[in-house]
Amino acid sequence: MQRDKIFEKVTNSVIALLEKCEKEGRTLSWCKTWKSEFPQNLVSQKNYRGVNIITASLTCLMNDWERPLFLTFNQVRKLKGKVKKGSHSIPIIFTELKKKEIGEFDEHNDPVTKNYLVYKLFSVFNVSQTEGLEEHIPELVVKEHQPIQEAERIVKNMQNCPEIKIKGQRCFYNPVKDFVGMPKKELFTEVEEFYSALFHELVHSTGHKSRLNRPEVMNQTMFGDEDYSQEELTAELGASYICAVLGIEQKTIENSTAYIQGWLSALRNDKNLLIKSASLSQKAVNYILGD
Repeated sequence: MQRDKIFEKVTNSVIALLEKCEKEGRTLSWCKTWKSEFPQNLVSQKNYRGVNIITASLTCLMNDWERPLFLTFNQVRKLKGKVKKGSHSIPIIFTELKKKEIGEFDEHNDPVTKNYLVYKLFSVFNVSQTEGLEEHIPELVVKEHQPIQEAERIVKNMQNCPEIKIKGQRCFYNPVKDFVGMPKKELFTEVEEFYSALFHELVHSTGHKSRLNRPEVMNQTMFGDEDYSQEELTAELGASYICAVLGIEQKTIENSTAYIQGWLSALRNDKNLLIKSASLSQKAVNYILGD
């Protein structure tokens, strides 16, 4: 399947989930907050990345599934289990880095190669959609931690962290002067809201030329206004990801019909928007967390 077709299929899947979220009046959370585990493949135990986190999390949210553990149909069969009748799979993208010769040679007369990505689409099922796999599903061990202290540690340890100015009534990032503006914590209903908003702006800041140098950031003068652009979705997804890792409910995400409709319109107009933003947000999160 061609890359654009894969992107379109995954985006359409997320659009359907957002439409269901809007119809049922649910609180939208791009990355569901999980206790001690993250969306992953049950067999490989590898955490999902990029857009796969979004697809898996939204699907679990809309179906009230307790565990974010997924398998392919063949993996279920190999474990002697079966998929429940009538279950619908979700699309997961697998990327593989490959090299190819470009017909040129270097100074040592060795062929010059170019890296490229191969995209493959897999259909997976949640463990809640299966039977006979009970012995293969690990017991959930909830790790005790202090999410606010952990959030403070992440901000403190962020490499080349921009100056954070506590003043005013707005949350924003200024890429020209490279600083984040935040209201006092006391002005937020809960301290979790402060850190959720702060991580949103810190994701924006990773686009500065001294960090990951995203053109979408360097060509702007201010972030903080309502905007359904690629950069704004990157910040939304990145902040949601970090909050999910910390176990912080991302309460600053709007749940208005206009908010969901805004993203639905943006995703329908650009079937590559979600994949690109998810990829950029993954890089931003890795930068902030030091991974």
